[in-house]
Amino acid sequence: MRVHCLEWIGLPAWRWSVGDLRDRLSSLISKANPHIVYAPSRVDFHPEHLAVAHALALALEEVATPAIRDRRIRVYQIQVPLTRVLVNLVADVSALQRQCESVLRTYASQAGSIESTYRLRRYGAASHRLAGRVEEFWELTQSQFVALHRQSPADWPRAFRGLRNFPLTDPLAFLVGRCERHRIRPGPDPGLLHTDR
Repeated sequence: MRVHCLEWIGLPAWRWSVGDLRDRLSSLISKANPHIVYAPSRVDFHPEHLAVAHALALALEEVATPAIRDRRIRVYQIQVPLTRVLVNLVADVSALQRQCESVLRTYASQAGSIESTYRLRRYGAASHRLAGRVEEFWELTQSQFVALHRQSPADWPRAFRGLRNFPLTDPLAFLVGRCERHRIRPGPDPGLLHTDR
């Protein structure tokens, strides 16, 4: 999959409202009409990530038409593992590992978060009995994503924690929030999908 254009929304960290982001996302979604949208979700602990997921849900609801019912939302994990409970799409990124590391090294201030990302990729591969590194996603229909994220993040359970700098504490990150992951998983498990990205 190639990105053909990049739109910079320009909202400064911690100084934007859900309404502003919703309006900008609605406009972009209407213009681009994407079939797949990558998004953060309520499986997180960072207030801005949660607010982005909420604003996206409101934008998707605003631009919903019968013609785009097949739009898919791919939730990516940010420090908080989705786990096998929610993951239904796995992309092998082993061949891209060097490129990813080269790009991510430019963000020196995020070294701890980046190390967590690498660990999530290793854990994901081991969990799915694959060699190398994988990225895991939770793919939902647009209506499922909207239903889970329409409500204000202030009303969502604070059930999740991220991986910590000390890897031996990682199992706790997987266990904390386990019940909430099961609760928010929509419908019967559609099975695991593999993609070449």
